[in-house]
Amino acid sequence: MEVRTVQELVDAVNAGKPGDLILISSGIYQLDSTQQLTPKSGMTIQGSGIGKTIITAVDSWTPGLKGLPANELHVNLVNQQPYLFKLDSIKDFTISDMTITAPKLHGGIFANKCNNLTIFNIKFVDFRWSSIYTFDIRQFLVHDCIFEDAGGKVKWLGAGDI
Repeated sequence: MEVRTVQELVDAVNAGKPGDLILISSGIYQLDSTQQLTPKSGMTIQGSGIGKTIITAVDSWTPGLKGLPANELHVNLVNQQPYLFKLDSIKDFTISDMTITAPKLHGGIFANKCNNLTIFNIKFVDFRWSSIYTFDIRQFLVHDCIFEDAGGKVKWLGAGDI
């Protein structure tokens, strides 16, 4: 399914089903705080290329610094809302070929209790904390991505299989 507007993107991802392929046309897609994208297991979300498909937040989405991070060892103490994508207990998910940026948000992708995630050919630009924030991840592959002023430090806690 190809999407061309923010609402089509939100509907396709949040109301989609496992196995869906969502192709995002070139353009700028500005999400508000009610439009966090929550993909399903087996979904693939593919943009039209770095700099061509841009996922970002509207200027009015300003969550501040609350929950940044309260405690990096306890997922329930972390504010999970100020992320463009929230992956929770899904498997076999792929996202690629886009730019993800939101200078006022904590990050681009929040992932918890996921298995077999692939993130590639994405440029992550300008976040307050971390481009990709993960907890309890198994089989996680990130390749051919660019991280630019994309926040946070890397801290290996043994919580994922690479």
